[in-house]
Amino acid sequence: MSPRLHVDTEELHRPAGHHRPVAAEASTVPARFPEAVDPQSLSARSRLIGRSTARSAPGHQAWRGPDGLRLSPRASAAVEAFSALTAAGEPTLTAAVREVARAGSAELTGLAHRLKDGESIRRKLATQQANTGRALPALLHRTEDAVRYTMVLADESYAAGVARVTALFEQRGYHRLSLNDTWRSQRYRGINTTWADPATGIAFEVQFHTPATWRVTRDTHPLYEEFRRIGTPAQRRAELSRRIGAAYRAVPMPAGVDPVGVDSVETAPVPGDGRAAGRHSRLA
Repeated sequence: MSPRLHVDTEELHRPAGHHRPVAAEASTVPARFPEAVDPQSLSARSRLIGRSTARSAPGHQAWRGPDGLRLSPRASAAVEAFSALTAAGEPTLTAAVREVARAGSAELTGLAHRLKDGESIRRKLATQQANTGRALPALLHRTEDAVRYTMVLADESYAAGVARVTALFEQRGYHRLSLNDTWRSQRYRGINTTWADPATGIAFEVQFHTPATWRVTRDTHPLYEEFRRIGTPAQRRAELSRRIGAAYRAVPMPAGVDPVGVDSVETAPVPGDGRAAGRHSRLA
């Protein structure tokens, strides 16, 4: 099996500090999304999580991962159900994303890695549960990259292209959960958005790259895989972060990216998560 090339930027950039995304001007990417939560998307998402966690776990064993990570039998069964429900809705979603990419003059690439496998979700949730102590339903609500897509746009039309594609998603009724712009990040360059399908409750991620940042993403993937392992020593992680960041910072800034922008975006509250809607930066 070929390696997963879609970067889990939450893992890569969690320890980092301040960032300066692009400005939300007429020709650039809108930096904030509507503050009102879409009730239909939230309801569908809640139903999806409810169906995933409602099943009992007869015959299921606790999941044990590297470095002492663990999920209970019921939690492991819930991830299995969540993955199956997501996979069932993926073909229809991917067909829509293909149409959006075509209409938005974006190259849709990396489709072989569009579905995050259950083992990766288990590892991510077990890590988050160990770090935060949050309940599984809240963590599943925050799993917004079980389906993920990469779009590549030409440098000269990058910012306008991202704005065009996001508008096309909104026109189709998808609810934007977040827009994270890290062109001023020290370790990752690009724009990541997450969306919710109001019909199915499936959340999905769309990463926007230029040809250069997509090349760097592929070239630094072995370093990223080592970085994300829990057992990688802190000193080695710092070195890997430096090398990955240097590669991204060497790429040219695309047209329309403004040096002044917001540092984070509004996100919808997650039921059971114990936090209100507010400023949130998943990246960098």
